[in-house]
Amino acid sequence: MKRRILSVYVNLQDKGLNLPSYLDNNKFIISICPSSISGGTFSKKGVEEVKKLLEEGCLLGQRGYIGRCRYYHKDGTDPWHENLCLYNQPISLESQLELMIKGKEILTKTFGVEPVVYAPINHLYDENTLSVAQTLKYSFMMDQNNFGINPYKQHGLVIIPESKIGDEETGVCLGVYAHVDMLRKRKISDFIKGIELILPSDVLTKKVPQHILTMNELQKRIKK
Repeated sequence: MKRRILSVYVNLQDKGLNLPSYLDNNKFIISICPSSISGGTFSKKGVEEVKKLLEEGCLLGQRGYIGRCRYYHKDGTDPWHENLCLYNQPISLESQLELMIKGKEILTKTFGVEPVVYAPINHLYDENTLSVAQTLKYSFMMDQNNFGINPYKQHGLVIIPESKIGDEETGVCLGVYAHVDMLRKRKISDFIKGIELILPSDVLTKKVPQHILTMNELQKRIKK
């Protein structure tokens, strides 16, 4: 049975988890956008569901702060990113520090534990994001995986490249993810039932050549 690191992403509109039973007694990353909580969308029941998962050994991930770009996308381009906008000026280190601190404080206050995973919205981030994540002492950061890249270290963090379950890269990626509302889909459930779920701390990092990381970043931007 193949071992995989699973991230479950909570959507901005989700009121709770209502996870399928096949995830019972498994450990994975549960990542939430803080504005779901501060905005009142995520219910008290949902909060208790997450607390129970954390007590059982799952890891808390932080998806940015508000979940969308600070710039107005009047031309219709994708606004679902926060640490890096491909269509506007870079977001300063100070601004990223502010948004990431605010988000971290909300999650810590709500769940009683600090998030150890930072999951940039849409996997878009830059060097400023990495620097802030190191400063705020996250242990892991998620990225999109287009070339079957193994976890590696950068800026004192362990980067976990991941692929959405169902994408062609999924078969060769150690990190995989799905959104809460997709977990009951047959393709998703069959895949997860057929793997052994592990946490990032269970794997060893490997050095990845810089040209592979550059290609992965370029491919990620092309897909956006």
